[in-house]
Amino acid sequence: MSSRTRAVVLGILVIALLALAGCGGETRTTPTTPGTSPGSTTGKSVSIKNFSFDPSSLTVDVGDRVVWTNDDDVDHTVTGTGLDSGTLKPGDTYSFTFDTAGTYNYQCTLHPAMQGQVVVE
Repeated sequence: MSSRTRAVVLGILVIALLALAGCGGETRTTPTTPGTSPGSTTGKSVSIKNFSFDPSSLTVDVGDRVVWTNDDDVDHTVTGTGLDSGTLKPGDTYSFTFDTAGTYNYQCTLHPAMQGQVVVE
């Protein structure tokens, strides 16, 4: 094999390895919104599974953080006044800290029959 052929083969191998390295593991991110506070110590959780929010109604205190986890096999959203998770893939989470008392109704925009409520006291 000539030195030129070796250089071409080596170049192709390097390019292929770099391309494969760029296809590494998937990194999931948690969408954030104003009001999201990773430092909150009190939290509640909502599971998204079987095309429903569980629990569908939740009562929390001002300053509490709620974490939604998509435990379903399909994409979902948590969308309502002040809430906008964007698309949550299976396994993704979305958190929001409720700093103002009130009733927050939300739904999955991809499946509008999925509805939930957070009451903040």
